[in-house]
Amino acid sequence: MDRAQALRVFQAHNRARISRLIELAPPKQAMFYRLLPLLFHINHKLLPGYVSDDCPAGIMDYQPDSEALHSAISLNRNFIHRRKALRRYALRGIYLLNPAGQIRYPEPASFDLWLVHHATLKPDQLAQLQNKVEAITQWVATLGITLRYRLLNETQCRNEALSATERQQFYLQGLCIAGSAPLWWLITSEEQLSYPQIAERLLSQRGLTQISLLDFGFDSSVEAQALFNDACQTFKKSLQGDATALLDLVFLQHQLSLFPNVIPLAERYKQQVEQGETDSMQVEPAGLKLTEIEQFSTLDDQKIARQAFYALCGERLSQQVHHPQFAWRRFSLQKIYTNWSWSADTLKIEDSRANWSYPQRQQWWSDLLPKLQRFLSDLQQFAKQHLASAADQLDELGKLLALTLDNTDSVIEQLPIAMQMPNGPEQLYLYRFVEQSDWILSSIPLSDAKQVGLNQHKSLVHLLAWAVRNNILTTRSWLRVADQKHQININLVLELTQTLLKSPLPLTQNEVSSEAFQQPAKAEQLMLFANLQTTGSDIQQTGAVQMASLNTDPLSYTSSRQNLVNSLDLLVYSNWGQWHHYRFDGVNAVAEGLSQTLKWQPATQLSSHILCWCATGFFGQAINKRLQTLFEAVLTHYQYHPQQGRYLLTLGDRLLQIQWHDDALHIKPFAAGKTLNQALAEEQKLYLPSRVDSYLDTDNLLNSLLLYQQQQIVSLFAYRQTDTTEVYVVDELGGYSNLLIRRLRNR
Repeated sequence: MDRAQALRVFQAHNRARISRLIELAPPKQAMFYRLLPLLFHINHKLLPGYVSDDCPAGIMDYQPDSEALHSAISLNRNFIHRRKALRRYALRGIYLLNPAGQIRYPEPASFDLWLVHHATLKPDQLAQLQNKVEAITQWVATLGITLRYRLLNETQCRNEALSATERQQFYLQGLCIAGSAPLWWLITSEEQLSYPQIAERLLSQRGLTQISLLDFGFDSSVEAQALFNDACQTFKKSLQGDATALLDLVFLQHQLSLFPNVIPLAERYKQQVEQGETDSMQVEPAGLKLTEIEQFSTLDDQKIARQAFYALCGERLSQQVHHPQFAWRRFSLQKIYTNWSWSADTLKIEDSRANWSYPQRQQWWSDLLPKLQRFLSDLQQFAKQHLASAADQLDELGKLLALTLDNTDSVIEQLPIAMQMPNGPEQLYLYRFVEQSDWILSSIPLSDAKQVGLNQHKSLVHLLAWAVRNNILTTRSWLRVADQKHQININLVLELTQTLLKSPLPLTQNEVSSEAFQQPAKAEQLMLFANLQTTGSDIQQTGAVQMASLNTDPLSYTSSRQNLVNSLDLLVYSNWGQWHHYRFDGVNAVAEGLSQTLKWQPATQLSSHILCWCATGFFGQAINKRLQTLFEAVLTHYQYHPQQGRYLLTLGDRLLQIQWHDDALHIKPFAAGKTLNQALAEEQKLYLPSRVDSYLDTDNLLNSLLLYQQQQIVSLFAYRQTDTTEVYVVDELGGYSNLLIRRLRNR
């Protein structure tokens, strides 16, 4: 193929790519791509980005077409374009880099814009041009497009201003929107070893083509750091359950094994053009990757890559479509997939991916996890051989994978967001059979405990939280409950379900930041569920409750000092993106729940992100308020003294303290009959800043005095009355005592 033929093929692919980008884009965004070259070709007050009439404008070899002019008129009906010749064109070309390719429109839409200008532009002109680009970038952001721009001097394109990776990305992904064509299009694969000499000779041959050419240079080397960074990003996307990212995953794993003997994908593109490939789908980055995988990878990897490519295309070939929306994509995919030997059933399964049941999704994800583990292992080996330091990035990836594999009892398992069902089943069935203690959630009716449901767990809170978190139980679900043990009120289950659905559980989590992994996981949100029993009455309190009493503390109620909270379920959300469930039973359930919360080294804002729900009907609101106040007080005290501290409260008829020092936490019950003053006066070996529960300090005297506690300082307070003086002592270890001194009479 001669140079003229190669140029024509490259130009044809370039036109097809631009046309398909516009075709795939939503109407408002498509308008921008049509309008883009016109915005820089002229300065017009009615167009976005206008700075001044003196702003550098004009693109070499460009004349606005009817689509560009109609787009301008659609923005402002008063727009009128008058053609006029420019003495000098300020811009050599405008180029848009689309990393996602033109098989499917990127979501979110994100591109790189390169503007190559003449070397003769002065600093003030460059400043004006930059202001214009920034104004256009801000305008296009209102359309939902992220645009990262770069201004390049025409002489910078072939020197160190561009790295080898940037050049290869440009040749592979770049769309020549308007202006000079890349000289690289005209130089054959065999000539690339002598690229500088041939480029200089071609540029000196005036009249070689009827269009202007621009030399962006050439470098066939693949940078280890760039390859590593791409692999890290692809691994993260794969962990999020993005099936389309698996094509890149398989391709990059192959490149990691070949390095440094890697042939850049841009060169594969050129080879396909030289072989006369006219199908633009085949020379899309995704198509080139698939071709290479099918030539060099294992059958298992080929299967994964084909599934990913098919998902990327978004066509359902098992269905007959007489007028496809994107005919070029469907016809090209039909031609490609004929070599895959897929059966009709396989095709139907892939086409129904969006409607897969939870077991199908879970099985697919479980089958994929070993592949992800091998990829990370290969990446670690690559970094060890070719990079000076990559410990932080590898540590982050290792923790992300560990979270995915984490099957600790407390963890509420969840599929990656991209793998979750868009809408859960309309009918759900919740069972607890006589012969077992577990609750079973199913999408079909069950007749006995031997049948398998979607999931089962001994904790009702854990099971329902799992269903909500995985988008199985939603606001549109009909839930039928059958408890053969008759130990729970059905309405209570439905009320609990509504509480979970209105909680933060269904919300889409943000991507975990790299900074979060540099420290231990911290609790960010907390939900408390009191008195939800699984082995007894759920709505009745054990023992008689005296209604007439001045002692109204739900944790030490009436003269009998009854603790009305005999079980506590905790749901904790950490800044590592996981939900955890804990269950505590007995008179110390609240203290154990507090201790477990403090083990999470809670974040500062946790005290304002607490949700409480109680299954006890008559006392429910009082218990909710008490737990809310108590947890907020303990967490606030912890925030002021995270290294060491103690909190004293009464549960039932027993005084106890929760204390922490460094990483150690324990609950210390005091002997029966011990008063608060006696407990505070006990000798301590360590400085433990103290705080007393508000129900033990109704006049706030103790907590006011304890505000003055400091290491190595003893504070004395005297309150003089008629015949006595009361002295309060706050010692250097956070202890407290008081003395009563009677007044001596003068003789």
